[in-house]
Parts: sequence; C-alpha cells; structure tokens
Amino acid sequence: MFEDLSAIEIKEVAHLLKSQSAVDNEEIVRRGERADALYLITSGAVVAITPDGQTRLEQGQYFGEMVPHGDAERTASVYATEPSQFLVLRLEDLRDLMRRTPELATKVAHRAFEATKSGMPAAGPDA
Repeated sequence: MFEDLSAIEIKEVAHLLKSQSAVDNEEIVRRGERADALYLITSGAVVAITPDGQTRLEQGQYFGEMVPHGDAERTASVYATEPSQFLVLRLEDLRDLMRRTPELATKVAHRAFEATKSGMPAAGPDA
C-alpha cells in the first residue's frame, strides 16, 4: 500500500499507525459501522463477510474502508480466524497528516480511498 512512498514519507506515515490485536473469532469491524479506518494485517488472518460471501485475508493484506467525508458505513463484518495483529490507519489521523503535510497525505489518501472504491472491503494484496 505504501510502495510509492520514500523512506522519509514511510517514517511519517508509520507514526500514524496504531497497533491492535485480536483473538480467534473476535469481531474486528461490524458491517454498518462508520467506515473510518484501514487495517493492515501484520500477523494472523481474518475473514471478511459481506452479503455476497466471504473472503479470507492474511498477513500482508489489508481490510476496512475509509472515505474522505467519513460518513459512509462498512460493507463487511471482519472476524479474526486466529490470533492476529494489525496496524490501523484512522481517518482522523490521516486528516491531521493532511493539515501538516498535504502532499504526503494526498498520496496516502489516494491509495486508501482507491482501495475502498474497489467494492470489496479494501481487501488489498501486499499492503
């Protein structure tokens, strides 16, 4: 997800990411909740459940939705299928970055919002 960023830019974004963990079968996000964060899977695995079916996601992938205006709803519920760790990028933190470093924020936001527009719960390979 951050492959186009320089090392300095990655360092800046890394300060925004919050660590989160989940145990087996724990619900991480619920369909219908406010879509305000992306989750990068650093270890473990999850299943994203939509009305159209299920998708398994593993280390190196990401899930969640984030829209610029922040008032959209999640399209999937996501559950850990084993103990898992995530790095979470929240919309409010991205907005702070936009105020401080507009060019970097534009790059990150573009990737995050494009992932969300894909129709899936931002189930990207190789985050």
